[in-house]
Amino acid sequence: MRAAVFHGVGDARRDSVPEPAIRRPTDATHPLVERVNNGSTNPTSIITRQEPMTDVIEAYRQFEQRRPDRIKVELNPAA
Repeated sequence: MRAAVFHGVGDARRDSVPEPAIRRPTDATHPLVERVNNGSTNPTSIITRQEPMTDVIEAYRQFEQRRPDRIKVELNPAA
């Protein structure tokens, strides 16, 4: 298969690479998802802001600015 491969700063190329394969069940799941699923991590503890879905564009702009009060923003579709 072909994939974007980074060879250094400013040097990304499309190279032939082997097909990815799942060898263990955990290969398909990020470790953070495992921690959330087994209850050892509570992602709601890092929510720093709640915004209505109608403000999603502005919320994302502020998140992109790396504002300290925008670490993890929860969008509320009902608000």
